[in-house]
Amino acid sequence: MKRVILKIFLWIVGIIAFLTIAAVIAINIIFKPSVIIGMAKDLSAEYLNGRLDIKDADVSVFSTFPHLAFRLDSVEIDNAAGERLVSADRIAVAVNIKKYMSHKRLAIEHLGIYGPYISYKTDSTGRNNWDGLFNMKESDEGGDSSRIFNSLSSSNLKVERATVSYDDGQAGDFIHIKGLDISLKGGAGKRGAGGRASIKAGSITARTGGIVAMNDKQASIETRLGFKRDSMICRFSDTRIRFGEIGFGGRGTLIFENGGGVTVDIDYGLKISSLTELLEMIPQDIIPDAGSAKVKGEVFCSGNIKGEYAEGRFPVAEGRFLIKDGAIAYKGMPSSIDELDMRFEYLLDANKEEDSFVKLDTIVVKGGGINISGKGRFIKLLENPVFFSLVKADVDLKRLYDIFPFAPGIDLKGYIDMNLAAGFSAQAISDGDFGRIKAGGRFGVDSLRVIIPSDSLSVHIMRFHGKLGSNMRNEASLQGIDRLRGDISADSVLIRAKRGFRLFTDTLSVDLSTSPLRDSNMVATVSAGIETGLCRIFLRDTLFLGAKALSVKAGIEPVPSHPRIPRVNARIHADSVRVRYIQNRFGLTSADIDLSLTRLGRKREGKTIWVPRGTVDMTGFRMFTPSFPIRIAADKATVIFDREGIKFDKGLFRIGHSDLQMNGAITNLWRGMFRRDTIRAELNIHSHFLNVNQLLRANYLAGKFKTDDSLKAELASAGNNVDSTMALTVTDTTETTAGRLFFIPRKIDLKFTSRIDNMRLASTYIEDFKGDITVRKGVLKLDELSFTCDAIRHISGKALYTARSRTEGYAGFELNMDNMIVDSIITMMPQLDTLVPMMRSLKGNVDVYLAAESGLDSTMRLTLPTLRSGIHIEGRNLTLLDGETFTEIAKMLKFKNKKRNLIDSVAVNLSIEDGVMEVFPFVLTMDRYMLAAGGTQRLDSSFDYHISLLESPILFKVGIDIKGDMDGNMKYKLTKAKYKDLTKAARRSDIDSTALEIRLNILENIAKSFRE
Repeated sequence: MKRVILKIFLWIVGIIAFLTIAAVIAINIIFKPSVIIGMAKDLSAEYLNGRLDIKDADVSVFSTFPHLAFRLDSVEIDNAAGERLVSADRIAVAVNIKKYMSHKRLAIEHLGIYGPYISYKTDSTGRNNWDGLFNMKESDEGGDSSRIFNSLSSSNLKVERATVSYDDGQAGDFIHIKGLDISLKGGAGKRGAGGRASIKAGSITARTGGIVAMNDKQASIETRLGFKRDSMICRFSDTRIRFGEIGFGGRGTLIFENGGGVTVDIDYGLKISSLTELLEMIPQDIIPDAGSAKVKGEVFCSGNIKGEYAEGRFPVAEGRFLIKDGAIAYKGMPSSIDELDMRFEYLLDANKEEDSFVKLDTIVVKGGGINISGKGRFIKLLENPVFFSLVKADVDLKRLYDIFPFAPGIDLKGYIDMNLAAGFSAQAISDGDFGRIKAGGRFGVDSLRVIIPSDSLSVHIMRFHGKLGSNMRNEASLQGIDRLRGDISADSVLIRAKRGFRLFTDTLSVDLSTSPLRDSNMVATVSAGIETGLCRIFLRDTLFLGAKALSVKAGIEPVPSHPRIPRVNARIHADSVRVRYIQNRFGLTSADIDLSLTRLGRKREGKTIWVPRGTVDMTGFRMFTPSFPIRIAADKATVIFDREGIKFDKGLFRIGHSDLQMNGAITNLWRGMFRRDTIRAELNIHSHFLNVNQLLRANYLAGKFKTDDSLKAELASAGNNVDSTMALTVTDTTETTAGRLFFIPRKIDLKFTSRIDNMRLASTYIEDFKGDITVRKGVLKLDELSFTCDAIRHISGKALYTARSRTEGYAGFELNMDNMIVDSIITMMPQLDTLVPMMRSLKGNVDVYLAAESGLDSTMRLTLPTLRSGIHIEGRNLTLLDGETFTEIAKMLKFKNKKRNLIDSVAVNLSIEDGVMEVFPFVLTMDRYMLAAGGTQRLDSSFDYHISLLESPILFKVGIDIKGDMDGNMKYKLTKAKYKDLTKAARRSDIDSTALEIRLNILENIAKSFRE
């Protein structure tokens, strides 16, 4: 019996062991990384119009039982264009298989996403990079999602180091979040979910409409929340929100409606119960133990967001902040704040059912030599905002030391006296009707010094005074009074702040006046002036603005034919201007700008449109940019601009060693820069000297500046002065290996008529260069080309260039070259040696007709397999250079003078296609012989030629076959003459046909590019 039991036991153990081993083998076979990745890619191919990439995957059961653990490494999803949309360094999931087997409930015990990245971009047309990504079938929309949701529960979700980028090019909105951590701990099931949530962002940067809303700010949210699925209500409490250094608390409910909207009811506010808590927000390095003061009074801060968020509907936000009967007194200090009152409230209704407003009903601070009172309000904030304020202040900053125990290093001195009242509407500002601004009062700041070391803040103002008034007497005015008049003056202003910001001006004066109107419907006449002395603005390594003097005289007046339309006239004079933005430099000795802005009578898309017109006269212009690292300068230049574009007149620019004079106009510039429309130009360009080598070298170095740290260091050491970049200007060179394909923007439509007296290309000097250049839709076309040089008496023709990608370009050209020196032209144009290899064996002058087209590689060299060409060469009194080929031929044909290799005349026709050059039979006279030659030569230098003797001392006609390559591997063979009674070059019609085909192909490429 024992033996039977033992056998049964061993049999059961064996079965379990077998099943275990089989399960392990099955899991390792089924869940191999390659299998998992393949299944995921197959699934994504069905539902995504893009690409899913997973570097590694892993599944474990036994080591993590009762959990089934999945892990995916380096996950990335791209759209159809190959742009990354979503990625993650690692995704880890742990599922409790025991709960699933026993309760049929999918319990996710842990979900971790590490290093995720999400990108959402919208272009100016409204298309975003997620468009068309998902390929969902109609049958997929229903399915068993409800059943799966009912059986799903989760207890731990974690996201670490996330990056989120949102860029809406159409609306002008941009948000970038770095270091985003999300943690959810709790549970989720068929009835709902609940737990604690934490969201922390290390850095948030946001822009809207080109204006920076926040820059590199930290934020966090911690809350306890619960969600009921049957009622679709989400409640949250114990919420703590921190943005930068400010903290909020909140609680409320969210109700998710069936139609897709959300009903919101949220209470929020600063967690402040007394003035002590408010004082504790003051940093310790400004006032140590700021909360230790003896206080009295009430503090109240609350807000509410309530309403429906749905299509066309928004919740209403309101809030209030109150300090009542407040007082602050620090122990041991001789003075105190005896009276502190403040009442602030706001209401924002985007539905415009109520008037939105921001109100500061009162603010009063008195005590210890301080007397501040004021009030202000913005009403109708979302319609036609109207502003009103009244401020009175009498402050001796030195007396603050008697009230507050400032930290060591804090320095406050100076006197502030202010009594101002102002009122205006946004409509008056928008319409340019500044005569409807009402203001009055005065302000003065004397000997001000504020130093706060912890914030790197330092403010020094020797004197800053101003006064404003309405309906003031002005005997110079026709009506005898001004509706509004004011003036502001300042001496020695210096402000330093964080991140290296610094502003300085030694003098500043501003004056403003408006006159009353006989007709209230007319635009009020306004005149203003601004003058500054030495002025400088620094922003660490990013920005520098400097001017020795600046003067602005401006005014607003009605257009004579339309009195209700305003026109702004301004005259600006700037002296010794210097600008640095990152690695870009700009300088002017002086500039005079006449500017006129006229508002259109109609609005476009709800926006007011102003039409500019004016003239800019510049002297001593200098500029340097790494995008094209050559110093650009102009002794004097005049630019005329209007709504259509800009016109150049008397503009002589020096670009490195080159000079360039431009006359003409650039149109549609504004729409091209800001609406991505096509920029158009028609210019006449004249240059006394153009150094092409230096310009090509600059084009090459422009790419290296982005990656070469040594070049960046050189530029940084040049400082703020553009003149110091002279040492960084690319040097002259005869190298042509630095060339690279350059892209021509498709949104440019330019026409140039060029005339260049002298040009340097490689080691060749070119004279009298003329040509018409057209740039359109990414294609550069050169017509009516004509020039002379040492190697060619005269050259004429046309050319075409375009770059399809960074590694693929196209060039086509048709050239007539008269009286060309063969050996010099090959030195000048090495590509010609590729097109016509036989020319390296000739010396003398020839006439060449050349039509060719070819692809270009990334270094702008011809790609030989794509080369097509038709060539005709004529010459007299040429010399065939000594070499092994000539020596062997002279020996075989018994030349009378075996060292004398003069060619009386020659006319050759050639064609190149598919890497093969065909030399059509041609006649040449040499020594006592008249020869006919022809054959083929490959671009790898191998050849197969035949030479026939037409006239010679030999009594019979004979031929020579020559095969081999240019490395000396040649074979010679006497044969019958193939070419008999040939007295002129053959098949010129084939050359003309090839040239015509190439010409038509070039024109087709132009037309195709212009159509796209």
